[in-house]
Amino acid sequence: MDILLAPGVLVRNGILYFASILKNDAAPGYVTIFLVVALCITVVRWRKLVKRRLTAFRLIHSIIAKSPEDEFSLHVTDIDTGIAALNVTEEQQNVAEAWKEYRDTHIVDDQDGTLVVRNAVRPSQFFNLDDLHFTQGFWRIVPGLFVTIGLSLTFLGLISALNSMSTSLDDGGSGALEGLLTIASAKFIMSLTGLCCSIVFTIGLRSGTSQLEKTVHSLNSLIEKRLTFISLEDLSIRQLKATIESREHFRKLGLEMVAEIGRPLREDLPRAISESISSAITPVIEQVSRLGNDGVGEMVQSLSSRFSEDVGRALTQASERISLAGDQIKLLAERMDQSSGKMGNEMESAIGRLGLAVETLREGMSQTAETATSAFNQGAENLLATMNSTLQGIKDNTGDGARAMGEAAADMKAAALGIRTELETAAKQGAEAAQARMSESASQASDAIGQAATHILSAFGNTAGEITKATETMTQNASSQLLSPLSTIAEKLEDVMGMLDETSTALRRASEGIKEGAIASENASGSFRSSAQSLTDAADPIRSMMERIEVSTRQLRESSENSLSAIAAAAKTNAEQSAMTLSAAQETLGGQQRAVESTLTNLQSLITALRGQCERLDSIDEKLGKAFDSYQEQVATSVETLFDHVKTMQSALMPALDTMQSIVDQAENFAPKQGRMS
Repeated sequence: MDILLAPGVLVRNGILYFASILKNDAAPGYVTIFLVVALCITVVRWRKLVKRRLTAFRLIHSIIAKSPEDEFSLHVTDIDTGIAALNVTEEQQNVAEAWKEYRDTHIVDDQDGTLVVRNAVRPSQFFNLDDLHFTQGFWRIVPGLFVTIGLSLTFLGLISALNSMSTSLDDGGSGALEGLLTIASAKFIMSLTGLCCSIVFTIGLRSGTSQLEKTVHSLNSLIEKRLTFISLEDLSIRQLKATIESREHFRKLGLEMVAEIGRPLREDLPRAISESISSAITPVIEQVSRLGNDGVGEMVQSLSSRFSEDVGRALTQASERISLAGDQIKLLAERMDQSSGKMGNEMESAIGRLGLAVETLREGMSQTAETATSAFNQGAENLLATMNSTLQGIKDNTGDGARAMGEAAADMKAAALGIRTELETAAKQGAEAAQARMSESASQASDAIGQAATHILSAFGNTAGEITKATETMTQNASSQLLSPLSTIAEKLEDVMGMLDETSTALRRASEGIKEGAIASENASGSFRSSAQSLTDAADPIRSMMERIEVSTRQLRESSENSLSAIAAAAKTNAEQSAMTLSAAQETLGGQQRAVESTLTNLQSLITALRGQCERLDSIDEKLGKAFDSYQEQVATSVETLFDHVKTMQSALMPALDTMQSIVDQAENFAPKQGRMS
């Protein structure tokens, strides 16, 4: 048991022995001197260390500050060389090593041909007290050591005082207590000195650390001013700008490609289509125009000749009837001559019997007038019957011709509608050109028909004028003998005029499909109407001369001879003019059938030609369909090529994006990994 307690007793005795040394009155003073000297030594060493660190910072600061802010990229090599030469002290080597590592994070950026050095990492991540090993380190615990030493020595002194007090209690308690208090007061001087030394050194430690932090912050600010930091936001903005530029480039490229592809489609293809349509439809238009002009011209000529033949035949028959009437008038004139001769002999032999002779003459004149009236009535009836049959034939022929022309016009209209539909579906421009050419052909045909109608009207006008002149001459010469028969003839001629008016109206209604023919028929009816009106006006003075019959009795003999010769000449002239007029009308009306037949033949040939042109238009349509199919295939091929090109460019840009991503990753790898010391 004693063996186990022996080590503890030895340790206690050793501590008490060491504590007994501090029981001396001079011990607190020596301990205070020791602590103050230790404080001075530690403060001096700390200040020297801080000075070396500040010197290293100031050297690198001065080297970097020599280069202007806007010319840092040009002098960066000189700066690297100057900083690398800082290897005198350990602190300078640490700063140079940190700068070397920081330079590895720099990136040379080409901005408009100018090389600019940019940093991907903040300088504070390399130039800080922890990474440069410029922290307080061991010096951080020095203030605590001063306090610990003072307290330890104080407690040792108290232990020694308490131990000595236990041995001195036997002599007197008051003296032992007084000694304990004296020793305790002396020992607390050591604790107070250690605490003061700790406070002073802590102030110096914090002051040096603050100077170092201020200097390193100034260095970081200097470096930041001369470099441009590449942040993730900057990289994102640059990438966005590059993407926008690439998109604009692709869009511009696509627009240019579409423009290059679409230009031949907008310019060459429409021009080729229009030229093809023009070349294909020009012969059709020319043929249609030629056939229209020829057909209409032949139709007008045939119609004119047919109408002339029919009118001539009718006028010939009328002339024959008028000739018969003239012969009867001549016989009547001879009988009147015989009567007048007898009356003259009686007047020469017996003037006294004048009254009776006048009465006898009146009776003879009445009988003669009745005989002439009956003769003229019979001739007029025959003439009217002949003219009625002639005009009925003219009317029938005209009606047949009009119906045939109407059917032909309907066929032409249906064919024109079909052609117009096909031409409109084939090409709008061709339809417009065909319409223009057809309008020109129609105007030319209208001009031709108008000219033909003008000639016909002029012929009718001349004939009517001659008839009017002959009638006026006849009425003037036969005013004393043929008043009432001529009045009857005038009335009959008015009826004939009415029938001719009806015939002209029927002709006008039948030829409504042809504008020019209707105008010609209307002009002809107007001419006949004016002729009839002239005959009516000519009958008025004849009527007025009936009152002068009694006055003209004395000149009966001479006027009878002159009247008979004048009547014969007028009848002959009238017959010749009527024959000519009827012959012309016969020729004109007789040519209607041939004109209609010729028109139908021309229309059939025109329809055949138009069918051929329709077939050509169908072939043109097929060619256009093939051209559009080829155009669609070319456009699809161009779009596929453009899509492949875009894919190729995207695949080419992906390595660049990967490179930028690797640069960002490398920049992140350059960040220091060592932790701060706590």
